Amino acid sequence: MNELRAAHPFRNLDDTQLAALAGRGGSRTAQAGEVVCRPGDDSDGLYVVITGRVTICRPDPEGHLVELGERGPGGSFGEPSLLDPSPRSALVTATEASRFFVLTRPAFLAFMADMPEAVPGLLEGIGTQLRLTQEALFAESVKEHALQVQLHAGRYRALAQLVAGVAHEINTPLGVITTAASILAQDLAALVCDAGPITGPIEDAIEAAALISSNLERATRLVERFKSLSTSQAITVVEEVDLTAVVDDVLALYGPKARAAHLSIEVRDERTYPDEPWVGNPGSLAEALLNLLSNVERYAYPGQAGGRVEIVLAGDNGHLDVTVRDFGRGISSESLGKVWEPFYTTGRTIGGTGLGLSVVNNLVTDGMHGTAEIRSQPGKGTAVHLHFPRTPEEQS
Repeated sequence: MNELRAAHPFRNLDDTQLAALAGRGGSRTAQAGEVVCRPGDDSDGLYVVITGRVTICRPDPEGHLVELGERGPGGSFGEPSLLDPSPRSALVTATEASRFFVLTRPAFLAFMADMPEAVPGLLEGIGTQLRLTQEALFAESVKEHALQVQLHAGRYRALAQLVAGVAHEINTPLGVITTAASILAQDLAALVCDAGPITGPIEDAIEAAALISSNLERATRLVERFKSLSTSQAITVVEEVDLTAVVDDVLALYGPKARAAHLSIEVRDERTYPDEPWVGNPGSLAEALLNLLSNVERYAYPGQAGGRVEIVLAGDNGHLDVTVRDFGRGISSESLGKVWEPFYTTGRTIGGTGLGLSVVNNLVTDGMHGTAEIRSQPGKGTAVHLHFPRTPEEQS
């Protein structure tokens, strides 16, 4: 009686009811390491651990076992089998020599028929145990999700630090080349002054030196932008940011891919207060935009078909909105509900990993304290809206 009363399903029964219920149950023992039940086994009822301890695991879709917890004296498992005779869904293994009280579904139904006054308390106890189990599973799910987010963020921070380091190293030879090009241009100018009229080869050399200088300047500027964005992503810097400048930097970095994919990107600023800065992490926004533009290239206009893309800036003095809209293939209603899930993709054969939109969602929710929303119609295009506070004080 005392052993059974410790179990949640039976805590609301009085002594008479508990004695009647105990008389309808059976017992079972298991040695340490013995499997008590496996997924797919016929359900043989509710188990209450009298002595010993068990672990409970369940296979995930890939067949890997995920531990759901353990039960010691007074703990129970198999509550759903009292109401639903479906096969077992979990693997239960005794970690110590154990003894169980077992209540089968027919015995449970017969008990309720003979003692209807016990039904409310019994169902309340079973419901409490099921709720506690669900809360434990939810807590584990939240913990696992938080761990995955941290792992993703760590990987991207490491990559950003690597990119920032490479950009710094590239700057050194660029600086040397820039200096050499400047000296070359000065020597050519002096040669022209001394030699009189400019001949064909000298004129070509002057033009080449000018081209070298202008393109070196552009390369240096792009590397600095890349370095700045990568560094801000790596250290999660929060600063006053010109939103338009961040978008311009992203488009400068993405420009070569956009031209190769024949994308025509238009930026519209519809903000109520366009001159007010955004206080946030430019690296998070830059990475989100680069992921969205890559998705447009891969899915909206595949095969370098090309097309129009709009980036619309909107918002007021409290919140900001950045929308990336294409007018391409669109997304089916079946896929639309899954696009935020990690590793879900319809483009595995064309190099899709299924991480693009999942990363965007993590960047916006965790890095920018905002939300991401997607709308799409097949054949009419897709729009992804990023909504985030203008300053940290306005986070809700």
